[in-house]
Amino acid sequence: HHLTRGASVTTDPTNAARTLLFDIDARRWSDELCALFGVDPAWLPEKVATMRAAILAAARSGQIEALRTPLEWNEIKPEFSATPVGDPIAHWKAQSADGQGRQILAILLEILETPPAVVGAGTSAERYVWPGFAEVDLRALPPPLEVMLYRLVSPAEATVMRDAGTWTWWRLSIGADGTWHSFLKGR
Repeated sequence: HHLTRGASVTTDPTNAARTLLFDIDARRWSDELCALFGVDPAWLPEKVATMRAAILAAARSGQIEALRTPLEWNEIKPEFSATPVGDPIAHWKAQSADGQGRQILAILLEILETPPAVVGAGTSAERYVWPGFAEVDLRALPPPLEVMLYRLVSPAEATVMRDAGTWTWWRLSIGADGTWHSFLKGR
């Protein structure tokens, strides 16, 4: 994207395959998987990609405090819990097994490496949700996405979610306008 000055979003097959939306054998985006997640192969709107990149950069820093920058881009604080949260950084530290928020950073990295689902496409409520399978019936996942599911949760957790047909682990959403709407655990 940067090399073409925004004229196109271009990647090599190796990086494209990491999304599990790219068919390596056919050397093109998989229509089936893109349709499953409601993702246009042209990829993410620029503002969504910018917010995602900011969250990823903060997570890769290894410092939970680095998430304050993308948080401050929002006029309204994103949703982080079913109950009100004063300081999201303190909340994430408390949620993290290590007490420093690094587990939360690892979760952000893992879910943002998966393909998103598009919810409310073409409406003012359009959002991109990671992982994309948080928005689909888990009983109908194709094999590549089942593998991705097991990268995120244990087989026991996956079985419980598959039996219920719904995602109950961490999810993140960004609006089409680049607003970070939520990062929470549960449905």
